[in-house]
Amino acid sequence: MPGLGLGYAYALSGNPPQEIAQELKDLFIKINLRPYLERHGLTFDEENLRNLIVDNQGS
Repeated sequence: MPGLGLGYAYALSGNPPQEIAQELKDLFIKINLRPYLERHGLTFDEENLRNLIVDNQGS
């Protein structure tokens, strides 16, 4: 998504409330994680990721 980084930076430049800033960071990571991993030769398996999250929440 071209320009997302700029929009993200712009949204955070106004010092938003902590809750909104965290949501924006989470969204940025969610959108960019797969392309980042693929550029580094790693595969992204959403099902395994979901299982990992569920396992960590259950601990």
